[in-house]
Amino acid sequence: MTGHRHRQHHPAIRPAYFSASPRYRSAKINMIWVCPAMRAWQPPRLAVHGSPESALAGVPEMINHSQESTISMKPSVSELDAEKLYQDLTADIRKAIQGIDHVAIAGIRSGGAWLAERMASDLGLTTPPGFIDVSFYRDDYAEKGLPAEVKPTQIPFEVDGATILLVDDVLYTGRTTRAAINELFDYGRPARIMLAALLDRGGRQLPIAADFVAAAVSADRHEMLVLHQADDKSFSLTVENA
Repeated sequence: MTGHRHRQHHPAIRPAYFSASPRYRSAKINMIWVCPAMRAWQPPRLAVHGSPESALAGVPEMINHSQESTISMKPSVSELDAEKLYQDLTADIRKAIQGIDHVAIAGIRSGGAWLAERMASDLGLTTPPGFIDVSFYRDDYAEKGLPAEVKPTQIPFEVDGATILLVDDVLYTGRTTRAAINELFDYGRPARIMLAALLDRGGRQLPIAADFVAAAVSADRHEMLVLHQADDKSFSLTVENA
């Protein structure tokens, strides 16, 4: 046969679009070939036993259980062992500071100072710990004035270029941490400041987060979490009315 060669199609396949116009043939347009069986194909449906309402009835309930499980994971203060929290916090810090030179530690009075003093010994730091009293650096100093007992700030190490571990007992609004950092910069420009807290009770008012936290707890606004240190240097926690 002369002239155009006719393309033979499989009987089960036909072109989705075909034109005998020479203009399309000269342009060498590629045609899409579609199997008729594909036209009738539909995605499979999910098999549901019972009505759709019964299938969806348990979804909100499962979500609520998940939320309750997340909330219940925060322990109450009465369930916390301050000594175990201290050991866990110290272990995490020990792993993190391995290989870091010029590490110094400073605790925020008073609970943070107790933690820092004992931690400096347990971590084997050669630099003596520093103690910070933020009374003059708080942003509410003009309103509340000085507390009944004010102790001097002691920074026995060179701040410039040092990696400083700042320690506090309870991280709350973040204002005490901000005041402590401001006071440290009055002594020099550290290379890095890492924040460690025994407890994080939330309620942040400033964008401050700790690098190391032993436990996150929930407490009412009128409650105050207080760290105590016994004569043998062991720790305990109580809840007092603010």
